[in-house]
Amino acid sequence: PATVTRLLDMGIPSYLVASSIIGIIAQRLCPLICNNCKESYIPSEQLISRLRMSYKNHPMKFYHGKGCKLCANMGYFGRIGISEVMEFNMVIRDLIQAGTSEDTIRETAIAMGMITLGDEGIENVKDGKIDIEYFLRALEEEEELTSVCPYCFKSISSSFRACPYCKKSTTLTCTYCKKPLQVEWVACPYCGQDIEKVFLR
Repeated sequence: PATVTRLLDMGIPSYLVASSIIGIIAQRLCPLICNNCKESYIPSEQLISRLRMSYKNHPMKFYHGKGCKLCANMGYFGRIGISEVMEFNMVIRDLIQAGTSEDTIRETAIAMGMITLGDEGIENVKDGKIDIEYFLRALEEEEELTSVCPYCFKSISSSFRACPYCKKSTTLTCTYCKKPLQVEWVACPYCGQDIEKVFLR
């Protein structure tokens, strides 16, 4: 969707953008974790929080390469691409021609089945193919970041307040005072309860 905005900013009329383009592809290359020295590990709290997950209650296992002779002690061997394809159907064309915001176009495309860079990247992180650090480095825009539902473990948009797959809330709240929490907090600032005793509701 950002490509649409850039084309419009260049002065191309919206009706030309809507009618002339059949789709937009975004791609990123990430180093592939070496299978010979791959091991599970616990990333830093800062990295996990960027996925909108709780450091203590995150549902995933993370992997990296510790380095070996096969990968010249780099921990990576080869590359893997992650991509996002937004097809221009009649709905997307109408939104562009109507001057709809980039966020609305993006959310509509996702609702119609578009797999985002974040979605595909998260799946590769979960499969042990990509290091979370390089995955986050490859995503340059905040809109590309996704989160993981702590109940069904599906990849979802970081802006979602409820999981569209299991219908459960993805907002971190204190189970005692019901106030919103941030993933990096260790205690609820409203009632004083430890975050260890709190889980997503």
